[in-house]
Amino acid sequence: MGCNAWNHRIDCTCGWGGDTGGGGRGWQPPTPTVRSWSRQTATLQSYVNPNARCPVCGAVVFFYRSPYDGRVFFDQLGPPWPKHPCTDNSQYYNYQPRPLGIVAQQISTPIWAKDGWEPLKLQSVKIDDTLTVLNGTRLNSGYPIRLGVEGSLKIDDTAPIYIRESVVGVYEIAFLKVALPQGGQTGIKPSTAIGYTDCGSANALDSWKRAIDGDPEHQNLVGMRLSFHHNTEKNKDLFPDKLGLNWRAAKFWFERAAEQGLWAANNNLGVIYLNGYGVPKNPQRAFEYLMKASGELSPITIGHLERCFRDGEGCNPDPEMAEFLAELRALREEEERVMEERETEAEEKHRVEPEGEDA
Repeated sequence: MGCNAWNHRIDCTCGWGGDTGGGGRGWQPPTPTVRSWSRQTATLQSYVNPNARCPVCGAVVFFYRSPYDGRVFFDQLGPPWPKHPCTDNSQYYNYQPRPLGIVAQQISTPIWAKDGWEPLKLQSVKIDDTLTVLNGTRLNSGYPIRLGVEGSLKIDDTAPIYIRESVVGVYEIAFLKVALPQGGQTGIKPSTAIGYTDCGSANALDSWKRAIDGDPEHQNLVGMRLSFHHNTEKNKDLFPDKLGLNWRAAKFWFERAAEQGLWAANNNLGVIYLNGYGVPKNPQRAFEYLMKASGELSPITIGHLERCFRDGEGCNPDPEMAEFLAELRALREEEERVMEERETEAEEKHRVEPEGEDA
């Protein structure tokens, strides 16, 4: 009678047992009879429709095979990555799945969905020493997203990946970290990372971290990166596809900075409500924010208030006040221009002036 492939001794040579899942000399892991789950062709249904049967009990399961030939059977595909109990043991990672044979009924509400996770279909990964940038599509909504992760993220482009927003614009990322199987282990382990929306440089990463720590200047800068920077001519090369344009997240970070009294954040919120960027237009609320920002006497804010008084947006029309603000704006613009010229001249003089020689 042949071996039943169960409860093997560590020295078993049947081809199934042993501490690596196969003890025979020259033994090679069997080729699966069904395809492994693959993210390249993944759809939302592939995350909830099992693709195989357990080789022990016959239950429908998710089968994933890594590029290094590590194999895992999951009851559900995604956090908390529940392995199928029949094969939840390192010595069984070489089991081959049985063909499913029938269309399995999808899992109605997976654990990961209850916990707020959603699948991400990854289109590209850019990795360097300081930053990993993931470009993908959120399968729940079909919307694109770009996330920057600190450091070199060793992420496999065939494994499933999930995201969950923890703070507005900041996402937890759950994925399977894969490596060469060793010592009877599959080489497949659940892993997590933190991704920041539209974070494609070291400077952007620094701003995100400082914003989360409560710095109002960087909270405002994060908001700018997610919104107004996309609309400026000088940044058209940085944001050619407007992938990171996110008024919802920008508004959140502007509000955090405005709560700390930063005039620029109040100005930006005023512009959002004045023009209806990501929110219904609300001239009254826009006027309130712009008045809070006006103490800085920025020509930018003064220009917006000039519009409010001229057109009666959020206040009663007042042509005289609008004319006064137009003159004040021009004066402040000239003052700022002169100050910038003086600062530039001082910098150039300091940079090129040679050191004096002894007489």
